[in-house]
Amino acid sequence: MFEFGPVGKVKTAIARGKGGISESMRNTFLVVTVLIITATYTASLQPPKKDKDKEPESARRQK
Repeated sequence: MFEFGPVGKVKTAIARGKGGISESMRNTFLVVTVLIITATYTASLQPPKKDKDKEPESARRQK
């Protein structure tokens, strides 16, 4: 399935060339994808906090 060595490298280079995307574009896409996934994961771990100690507006007016 996987070939290592010079033959594997040539096959990989040919397969990547057929896709029409350069290695630098692929690396850029990978970095952007990882940043988006990281931001999404971080946001899910730290959702915005609600201030439960705040009084409603009507309660402040009565004082």
